[in-house]
Amino acid sequence: MPITTQPDRRSRADQADILLAFVDRLREHPQLNEQNAIVADQPVPDQFPGGGYCIVVAPGPGEFPGELWTGGGHATATEDGSVIVGCYASNRRDRPGRRESALFGRRHQATPAAEQQERPSLLRWKRDILSLLTVENKAHGTMSQAWEPMKLGIPLCRDIPAPKRSTGILDVPEHPGWLGFQLTFSIAWDWDLYA
Repeated sequence: MPITTQPDRRSRADQADILLAFVDRLREHPQLNEQNAIVADQPVPDQFPGGGYCIVVAPGPGEFPGELWTGGGHATATEDGSVIVGCYASNRRDRPGRRESALFGRRHQATPAAEQQERPSLLRWKRDILSLLTVENKAHGTMSQAWEPMKLGIPLCRDIPAPKRSTGILDVPEHPGWLGFQLTFSIAWDWDLYA
């Protein structure tokens, strides 16, 4: 029986542990590390690191289901919340087609692989983020288990995180030359109020 169907094997959680599990999972990508995959209080950081791209994990809004609180009070302090993952890339060229380059990573489909950018494009980042935060092991394809945030091997959420919303790709306000998008994942967890 998968662990996701065994509530007695789940843990109460702190929101910080969930955010750290998300960013740790993203840092498994070969091009992400502690400098360009970060946890922040908002999905758009004040400053972007060098390197031309940045992934930000931030807490999103949540609600506390009244029916659970009414039935169990603090023992069922469950939050139906969210995690926002922001993905940002700089435009390296100030010429026509720069947005296409940031979006696709190359000017045209016919561009030879050797001429393509080394860093992933925004659409490639979107796919990679969705894959990392939903698929436990890509090698298993559709037979893979779903990824879920854990601490010391114990799941932190009531349900498996699910992608719920994606923004369009837009200029990043107050950061000229940067484009980005945000993915919102829904999560539900029981707060650890007794630590």
